Amino acid sequence: MNTSKATQTIGKAFLYLKKSTPTILTGLSVVGIVATTVMTAKATVKAVDILEQAETEKGETLTKTEKIVKSAPVYFPTFLLMVATAFCVASVNVTNKRLIAGLISAYELSDKTFMKYREKVEELYGDDADGRIKEEIAKDDYKEKDIPNTEDKCLFYEPFSGEFFERTKEDIVLAEYHFNRNFAIRGYAVLNELYSFLDLPNTDFGEVMGWSFDVGMYEGWCWIDFDHTKIYMDDGRECYVITLPFPPREDYEDVDW
Repeated sequence: MNTSKATQTIGKAFLYLKKSTPTILTGLSVVGIVATTVMTAKATVKAVDILEQAETEKGETLTKTEKIVKSAPVYFPTFLLMVATAFCVASVNVTNKRLIAGLISAYELSDKTFMKYREKVEELYGDDADGRIKEEIAKDDYKEKDIPNTEDKCLFYEPFSGEFFERTKEDIVLAEYHFNRNFAIRGYAVLNELYSFLDLPNTDFGEVMGWSFDVGMYEGWCWIDFDHTKIYMDDGRECYVITLPFPPREDYEDVDW
């Protein structure tokens, strides 16, 4: 039992170190840079004294080669520290690249799994099953938020951000039109652009997820469609769920998936 607990403790410590590797390496790099600067200053003062003493003993100016030979031992510890610091900096870069690659792979895997799940749900329970699931998610999110009720505006729900907001129907149509206009002119658009037109806060994922005309042509669409599904909350309030038949993707610039 004790051996098992010790193994678990070691395992947890290893996992913590693995997750904290970028932070640890960054901290060591900062310390290394500061320490290298300080040691270089001290080594320079010491090297000057050694060279002056050597020239006094020799009675003439030392050659460049003699100066290097005399001062090298003084700078050697600083050189080792500099190499170690450079290694830490390079390791941070490599580790971050691996983490980013891992996150992208995890996203692609989860996205493919989710798409397969949706297709299977529709196959087993009908085409409207996916819509009913989204309605229930919207209702659950609605229960957790205190949303004002303005008489001349409608309540809308955006599933990706989980945001509820009030707008007139004209506001929504104009926002979607201008968003699609930018998409058609530029050839691509990101999710944050849509949020900006809807006066919603931008998100980190909204900056990297989007649509491109090339992918649209590959899949057989050239316009980003929007559906507004009207549902009723448990308190009887009407809400329009904004859904996208062609959802944004992280790999929207890549046609070959």
